[in-house]
Amino acid sequence: MEISCPTCRGRKVIDLRCTSCGGGGEVFDGDKICQCEECCGDGVLEDQDCSSCGGDGFIEIDED
Repeated sequence: MEISCPTCRGRKVIDLRCTSCGGGGEVFDGDKICQCEECCGDGVLEDQDCSSCGGDGFIEIDED
């Protein structure tokens, strides 16, 4: 039986915390604090494939 993925709620993608800035949106470049280039200052990396369902939007469960 298939159900909607509880992690992404069937959206197939999730927003992940940016690993470059730790979710803060800013990084220290040695001289000053700058906007993180990886996430454009948002602190999250949007629309990454859901790791729970592999981007399918649903998961298989046992009916037992």
